[in-house]
Amino acid sequence: FWALHRRRRVYRGAPQSSATRARGRDRSRATAPHRLLAHTHLKCSPLAAAVHAAAMGKKRTADVANDDIVLQKPKKKKKPAHAAAGSATAPAAPPVAPDEGVFRDMAVRAQFALLPHCLDNVRVRVLQLLHDSLMRYSTPLGGVPIAVRDVALVPGRRHGRVVGTDPHVFVDVQLRATVFCAAPPQILPGRVNAVAPSYVGLLVHGYFNASIAAPELVGLEYDAADAAWRDASGGVVVRVGTLVRFRISTVHNADGVLSFEGRFVDAVGAVGS
Repeated sequence: FWALHRRRRVYRGAPQSSATRARGRDRSRATAPHRLLAHTHLKCSPLAAAVHAAAMGKKRTADVANDDIVLQKPKKKKKPAHAAAGSATAPAAPPVAPDEGVFRDMAVRAQFALLPHCLDNVRVRVLQLLHDSLMRYSTPLGGVPIAVRDVALVPGRRHGRVVGTDPHVFVDVQLRATVFCAAPPQILPGRVNAVAPSYVGLLVHGYFNASIAAPELVGLEYDAADAAWRDASGGVVVRVGTLVRFRISTVHNADGVLSFEGRFVDAVGAVGS
């Protein structure tokens, strides 16, 4: 205090030039933190310093104890993630019988996640998503949906739902779907579209690829001159365009597109039939 008072008296009593006053201001600004620190030390008595040190020691002890408590807290269980756009549920399919049809009519309940800009016409957007999922293998349905109808909102859930901070609006929809559920050991018809000494290529229902390897063409031999497979009597001829039946042995799924391997059963139609 007395140092500051003397400094003020010198400043007020003796006239100084502008350059001297500027140097004084710069020096004062440079030493301001040190003066504040000295002032703080002067106002802090030894007793106050001891009390402050004891208080800080207690605070550190409490912080360590709190850290231990936090570390011992049990982890919260994560909630299950919500269904993604276009997820569907259907009753579990029973075991497939060899003589059972490959087309099934299913009642399906699906949940779609729509962005806010899709809410101007929910029906159109849901139909677009459904059409995008057609002709692709669906694990919940256990087959390939080829057609949908009777699309409507689930009764009692006429409004969309927003969950947490997710920007999507979840909409529950019910519908009926025709699903292609082919699996071993069912029998499928196929039109021959390729003939080779090692296999016969087929097209099932105009969409799915299938093949019958040469060892599975039981009772047939390859005729290189005619580019066909035929039996010993010549009564059965398999060439491009022939409609044959085969028993499924293997199903391949490549990014939702199914293809089949099988065993030759018989030829049921000639070329063009």
